[in-house]
Amino acid sequence: MRVVLRFCLLCVLWCGTIAFSEEPTGEMELSKQGFLSKVVWYLPNRVIDLVDIFRLRVGVGPGVEVGQRITDAVSIYMGHSRTLWIGLPGERPQGEFPHVAGASQKKGVALLGVDATDVRPNPPNYSFSEIGAQVHVGLVGVEAGIVPVEIVDFIYGFFGSDISGDDLPRKGPASQPTPGRVLGMDHQNRAYPLAPRPDTFESVGERLDYLEDNVPIRMRGYMHSMDRALVDEEHWLEEQPPVTDLEIGIWYEYISSPTDSSSFDQKFRLDIELPNFERNLSLFIDNDVNDDLPGTDIEEQEERGINVGLRRQLKELKITSDVGVKARLPPELFARVQWRPEWTWGETSLGFEQRFFWENEDGFGSLTQFNGYRWLGDTHHWLVRSLTAGRITESTEGLEWQQTFTLGHMTHLVNEDHRQQNLGTNDTLECLAFKASGFGEDKFLDKYRATVLYRRPVYKQFVLVEVEPGVEWRDENEWKTQFRIDVGMVLIF
Repeated sequence: MRVVLRFCLLCVLWCGTIAFSEEPTGEMELSKQGFLSKVVWYLPNRVIDLVDIFRLRVGVGPGVEVGQRITDAVSIYMGHSRTLWIGLPGERPQGEFPHVAGASQKKGVALLGVDATDVRPNPPNYSFSEIGAQVHVGLVGVEAGIVPVEIVDFIYGFFGSDISGDDLPRKGPASQPTPGRVLGMDHQNRAYPLAPRPDTFESVGERLDYLEDNVPIRMRGYMHSMDRALVDEEHWLEEQPPVTDLEIGIWYEYISSPTDSSSFDQKFRLDIELPNFERNLSLFIDNDVNDDLPGTDIEEQEERGINVGLRRQLKELKITSDVGVKARLPPELFARVQWRPEWTWGETSLGFEQRFFWENEDGFGSLTQFNGYRWLGDTHHWLVRSLTAGRITESTEGLEWQQTFTLGHMTHLVNEDHRQQNLGTNDTLECLAFKASGFGEDKFLDKYRATVLYRRPVYKQFVLVEVEPGVEWRDENEWKTQFRIDVGMVLIF
């Protein structure tokens, strides 16, 4: 338990540690104030420090962009915009009054601390620690966020300490705006530096190539820093392995009337070893693994969040155990144990999963899955599968169950060495699959669904698109026919 608590504390401090663990690219000179100046400016500086915590801006100008960030290290941005904005600016340059209006220019893609955007005259000036989101469509955009490092600066300011070095009055001339990119994180991990990047990327393909090559390097550097932080220096025996299990995706789901709903969902999956911290443990960051039935719609899933935790695998016994935190408000502790044995009779294979899980809000639960599958044809490109799943928890009434049949042509796999193993459509680069499902509670059937899924790469084997149209019938809607479609894009590193 002590190891888990130590790990969770370090996860909270991780992003801030990354920001200052390496040498910055520039030097900052902090202004020093005399005693009388501090007294006169004490209250104004506290008010300004409070304003620094928040970003809430409305922009006007041509552009299309979307982004969200939980520090620069966990950031996603794509778009192109030129805007004039008004509102609360967030973190301000040292010694400056808060600017309530200005200009901003952005162009490109940023992902997980890797910035494939162009150098522009008026960059957005995000703090490394900022948490927020933004969207811009057509001529109007809005962005909102909070700056945790400025919260600390605000609290320390009451005790006369200026840790951000931005208290007024300013000494010397005003700083001049300098060109920059979307992300402010320009430090490099000394062990795993990123490739040089041009000031301007010539094409979308060039940006994607830069991300494909450098995101795994950046993530490897993060894990390297965390592994070193968790272990005493004399125990640094093993090198950090490369990142080979990273997947990022976004999905849109629409279901026609009478439900008439639409939902967005994100997927982030990372499972990587910390070789010097507890030899048999690995770190995972994942919002896709949850304890719902596998066919649950996005809108019907329990409130999701990024799961961060430690995983231990007993491979010979087919047992995996997880413990960690769901990063949501309020945070939730969780733990799960899974047993996944398999049996084979000739060309047919059977798989079983028994999962027990616990969350501090919903209590204990159990998820049981049984699947049989068989690869067909001489080339083993066709796959037929049957999946039966049941779930029961302390927070729900009765047994929830699902039965799904799948027939798919698995044209190309992410890893061709795994063909003939227990795989699904998520393990393919290209496939066409028909799915038919029934869902119910206890003895009653309350929903049918039939869909056709098509998945293929659109840029190398790095960017994939997935389209899954279909129909469904629900008891609650008097078995009326409803049309549905799921559309997604996935990045596989």
